Amino acid sequence: MSLLAPLYLLGVAAISLPILFHLIRRTPRGRQQFSSLMFLAPSPPRLTRRSRIENWLLLLLRAAALILLALAFMRPFLRQVANVSLEGVRGRRVAILLDTSASMQRDGVWKQALSKLGATLDGLDPTDEVALFTFDGGVEAVIPFAEQPALHRESTHEVVRGRAAELAPTWRHSDLGTALVTIAEELTLATDEPNNVTVSQVVVISDMQQGADLIAVQGYEWPDEVRVAIEAIEPADPSNGTLSLLRTEDERESTETVRVRVANSADSTVDQYYVGWAMPTRLAVTTKEDGELSPPNESVPIYVPAGQSRVVQLPRLNAKDTNDQLVLTGDPALFDNTFYVVPQIQDEVDLVYIGSDKQDDPAGLQYYLHLALGETPQRKVSVTMQQPDAPLVSLSVKSRLAVVTSHLSDRGVEQLHAYLVDGGSALFVPTTADAATYLASQFDHLEYVPGVVGTRDGEYLMWVDIDFTHPLFKPFATPRYSDFTKIHFWNHQRFRMASEHTAHILANFDNGDPALWQQSIGDGKVYVLASGWHPDDSQLALSTKFVPLLNTMLDQAAGSPVEMPSFVVGDAVPLPEDVKSYSVAKPNGTLTALVDNDRWFRNTDEPGVYEIQGGTVPIKFAVNLMSRETETAMMDVEQLTELGIQLGEHRTREEESERQRQLRDIELESQQQLWRWLIVTVLAVLGVETWLAGRGSRTRPSSEGEVG
Repeated sequence: MSLLAPLYLLGVAAISLPILFHLIRRTPRGRQQFSSLMFLAPSPPRLTRRSRIENWLLLLLRAAALILLALAFMRPFLRQVANVSLEGVRGRRVAILLDTSASMQRDGVWKQALSKLGATLDGLDPTDEVALFTFDGGVEAVIPFAEQPALHRESTHEVVRGRAAELAPTWRHSDLGTALVTIAEELTLATDEPNNVTVSQVVVISDMQQGADLIAVQGYEWPDEVRVAIEAIEPADPSNGTLSLLRTEDERESTETVRVRVANSADSTVDQYYVGWAMPTRLAVTTKEDGELSPPNESVPIYVPAGQSRVVQLPRLNAKDTNDQLVLTGDPALFDNTFYVVPQIQDEVDLVYIGSDKQDDPAGLQYYLHLALGETPQRKVSVTMQQPDAPLVSLSVKSRLAVVTSHLSDRGVEQLHAYLVDGGSALFVPTTADAATYLASQFDHLEYVPGVVGTRDGEYLMWVDIDFTHPLFKPFATPRYSDFTKIHFWNHQRFRMASEHTAHILANFDNGDPALWQQSIGDGKVYVLASGWHPDDSQLALSTKFVPLLNTMLDQAAGSPVEMPSFVVGDAVPLPEDVKSYSVAKPNGTLTALVDNDRWFRNTDEPGVYEIQGGTVPIKFAVNLMSRETETAMMDVEQLTELGIQLGEHRTREEESERQRQLRDIELESQQQLWRWLIVTVLAVLGVETWLAGRGSRTRPSSEGEVG
């Protein structure tokens, strides 16, 4: 006999209480006189040493009725009637997702994560399959489910503990959405396997920061059989300030200062910070005994309330500064208190202008060349004037570009040819018939076609068939900048080429004449522009295309310091095309050599300044934390439910066995319904009790009269 609701057994025990109270009752000691009874003869009760039960049968019937009623409420059933087997109870496949993103480096957070991992393992059933995964910007299987057959179930938990102790947080951002979708897909595939006897459980151990990426979960149909349990970690001090560099669309707008944004987390208890450049000579940063950074000597104090941000201006670095770090102090969370910046390097260019016109002559080419190549934070061009009929003493291997507008002497021709063979670059701009004739005489495939000199009042030509795939025109390849129809040409020198394959034509005039082309001499490059840029020949010098066209030509001539944008940890960095054999120095000092055919560097696994070595000049680029990773306030876990994720835990095998046993007990009890027979018995007992009680009440008065 089994009981479905055994707690009603307490009602049976309560039956003995009235009997016990009756047996221990005592005669009251006090006496109260009533005036209405003073003339009656006293009839004192018959006293005994203790109370006695006079009608045992009636008492037993009433107690039996209550006991049977309590048994009916306990809903008894016979378990041995059904031979029920629980061998088919499903176990669990538990995937533990351990957050290893950069925010887990906060003080005490990683230690709490390992503690919660141990508690999770302690709470698992020995028969549960368990796998350990880590996630930051991606998902990595530390102990996948595929290793389960090679391990004993009893030792799997200890193996997970040992592997987890070897892990450490990385510098990458937290992509929680991708991690959840990846694990859900793996668990779903395992569930669809034949003879599967498990349910799927995901346990996420993370600080659940607001900056965690959940884009991958949006629109994803979460499987109903996969449950997610969240083990959120709360740091002892949730305060966190962070800084970033605000960049303008045009960095040339300000050359004196930079704007730095300092943000404070919503749950922060700190609101006073200091920000500045971490330069040894300008910014002394000391460390207190408790590990917190002290305010630098020349830092800027800034007050930032919790949940808000402020902007402060600092002096801009230049090429002479060796510092590359913005530092925030006063913040207990140190992992995001440094922002790396590569100081801007000014490219110094030597250009030789070979022509007879004057620098201050608005009708000449040199005048507009000086205006277009004015000094900027990115580049400083030094133009050296050279007469065409004199030896080219200013032309050397250090010259970035030679601009030739006139015919040269025989000695000058030899010097220019040697300069080009050694890898130099030259731009020929023949504005006169003599210069065009000289140019054609230097190339066998080129023929000069004399023509009529045009004027500004006559018909004009435009550039067509522009090769926007060439590096010279690639900056203009977008529809916003590719329109050259507003640049009119009134006068140009006509040339005819023996073959279209002898030179790379970059643009033609709309009458079919070549306008701009490139060819090689030895290791050098030669550009030929068939029209001048001064107002007598064209509108080129007055257009917005002239300055970027010249600067791009300087870049193509002999290379220039490459300004690479700031990247975030985990980004793939494109490498310059002119570098054939190179290596990358990481912030920790290690040197990574790359193969020739790989044009990407993917090992940006820590913040800092990296240096690409192997080109003309070393190229530096900065890598910082993703901005979302610094949003460390805890998210509202309920938003996961809004995205369709099933939060909660599946029962263990023992709990599931007990639940199924209870369901089967309920089914057995509902089939047997023994409580109905107990109720019928209760009614029968109450009927007998009522008959006995009525019979006793009729015989008692008559017997008492006979005695009297």
